[in-house]
Amino acid sequence: MNYFKSIFQKKQNKNVIDQALSEKSTIYDQNSLTVHLDDIKAIIKCQQRRRELYFRPTKSLLEQLKVLYSLHMMIISEQINDENELIECFSQGKIICQQYNNQRCAQSSFLNNTVGGQTNHNSNEVQMNYSEYPIKFYNVEIEFAQQYYSYMQRVANNLDIYYASQKMQYPYLEENQSRKIRFLWLFKLTNMINFKISMIPMIQKIIFQESDFTQITKEITILIYKDCINEYLFIKKEIEEQLEQYQQQNVKDTISLYELYIQAKQITNSLKLFYNIRNHFLKYERIEKFNWLQVEKQQEKDMELYVQRIKLINSSQFKHTLKVPSQKDIYDNLQQKMTQPKPKSKKVIYQFKKGQRIPEHLSPKTENKKQQSKQNSHRIILQS
Repeated sequence: MNYFKSIFQKKQNKNVIDQALSEKSTIYDQNSLTVHLDDIKAIIKCQQRRRELYFRPTKSLLEQLKVLYSLHMMIISEQINDENELIECFSQGKIICQQYNNQRCAQSSFLNNTVGGQTNHNSNEVQMNYSEYPIKFYNVEIEFAQQYYSYMQRVANNLDIYYASQKMQYPYLEENQSRKIRFLWLFKLTNMINFKISMIPMIQKIIFQESDFTQITKEITILIYKDCINEYLFIKKEIEEQLEQYQQQNVKDTISLYELYIQAKQITNSLKLFYNIRNHFLKYERIEKFNWLQVEKQQEKDMELYVQRIKLINSSQFKHTLKVPSQKDIYDNLQQKMTQPKPKSKKVIYQFKKGQRIPEHLSPKTENKKQQSKQNSHRIILQS
């Protein structure tokens, strides 16, 4: 009996020790503004700590950012062995800090009561316009935490394409994989890059001010910046390779390539802004130098004209093949046929040369028989 008690006591003591260690972790320490790498390594080694990281509700906005940052570091290092639990934790939404979430609900209800309805002409009350006071209700840290959570949720649900872009290859690549499937992957990557680019204004506001969120935001920005560069370089490589043979591709693939190039061109301009502020968060991190996507103006112009021409040709053929006549078209066509005069029968005169065979129905014998029949008919009339 004492033996069983000792076993249970050891298990309880172990749980108490694990809980104490997790509380000392910089992830859950409210006095720590960053996350130590050793704490992330300890979570990777212990399954119980990983489950706690996945399903433990966060108590503050800072803690939420540190938990998401830890998950991001684990994903980049490819140390996620329980992907299903990772996806489940985002579906349950326990990482979101309930404190500021409830605050947002209260703010939105306040806005609905004061701003949403129409003004009463009889009342002297002046209602606030929400667009004039956005900072009062939503500060930049809350918006950044929400966007970062949404981004990590997308990463967790698309780990295949996330890891593929880091390795500069397509996921599930096969020899007979069509270009259409490859373009689907590339457009998926552009969507992920554009989502991260939308976070740049919020990042700028936070890292240029001294607050409790500045340091952890800088650490997060390094990871976001690396993700952007990895995905951008993969898209750039594919565009440059396919631009050399775009005229040899079919119509749909050429149009998809051109649309992908236009999006990559816009992404390049946005990432250059991100690149220009890198010194504010990249101090000790080293990222290899890379070249931006550059296409000669003449080549870009030739491709644009080529795409416009094939669009015009194929759109007209496509419309012609799919044109369904309306009732008005059918009525006009029928009326036109009815108003047209009937064609008159023309007498055909045949001239035959010597030695040419005369058809039987035009031979002299048949003509003599016809004349005799006419004469006999006259005789019958005279006799009567």
